[in-house]
Amino acid sequence: MDNLYQKNPQGAQPHRGVINGKEGTWVPVEAETVPFPVSNDAANPSLASDGNYYYAQGGQPASNAGGGFGPIDANRYNAIPTPSSIVQMPPIVQPIALVPFASQAQPMLQYDPNYREEIQKTNLEPIYRAKPYAGLSVLCILFAVAACVIMCLLTCATPGSTALDSVFGLLALLGVSGITSSYYSGIMSKVFADGLSQGFSADFGTALMTFLVPVLYLVAVVCVVIAIIYYLVKLGATKSPRNFNVAVLIGLICSVANIIILFMMETTGPAAGAYVTAALFLVLLIIPFFAKKGAQIIDFSASRRLYGNDV
Repeated sequence: MDNLYQKNPQGAQPHRGVINGKEGTWVPVEAETVPFPVSNDAANPSLASDGNYYYAQGGQPASNAGGGFGPIDANRYNAIPTPSSIVQMPPIVQPIALVPFASQAQPMLQYDPNYREEIQKTNLEPIYRAKPYAGLSVLCILFAVAACVIMCLLTCATPGSTALDSVFGLLALLGVSGITSSYYSGIMSKVFADGLSQGFSADFGTALMTFLVPVLYLVAVVCVVIAIIYYLVKLGATKSPRNFNVAVLIGLICSVANIIILFMMETTGPAAGAYVTAALFLVLLIIPFFAKKGAQIIDFSASRRLYGNDV
């Protein structure tokens, strides 16, 4: 039954019984909180003006009043205290270690159910690039390698001296030990070593020309190596070799100058290797200009490239 003055003091127990032939349940109240006298007997509660029954807190049922026994007050002698009413216990929180990201720089993964993959489009018109003329680049590499081999193996200055051998003669003249050179032993030793022992009576012009031959051949060897690297880069980058190569021009000038110097020297003369080397440098200077200026081809890889791709 609903009681207007219903109170549920701490530790009070509801009482159930029969009053005037009607069964009901009532809860004790504090006597000082109601405006009418309240019975202390839980079995005989007081009838209030609102039609409900009340009894004061601490009232005992009549059956137990003379026996010396009564209900145990809540939470007095119980090992486990019981609450006076239904209460919400505090939730048990179990900590769980979660590592959703490998680092703070990792972007957060988000799910969008409305995402639709963008339709990629290709270029509508073809893209052109300069024609590489790879065949001419390969031909220039072959001629440059041939010039380098000839200067190292074929006789360029008599007697029996290659361009590389004359460079070794220059090192022997500078006092580098362990160097053998037919150019030094056949020509330079007579012009410089013997001339120094006799107070350097050798002619200055002859000594200068003898010294310039290995120097010019050394420059030519360096130029041909630069030309090989240059055309290899052009071939690898698929670019046209049509450019004026300064290294090839310098190598050609040095080869022609050596032919003239060897003609002027009385002790030796130019051999077949000197002419072949100069001819190869001349061919290397001419071949790149067979590539048509401004020639273009379709860049198929770039034409098929999708919008938004950098590669």
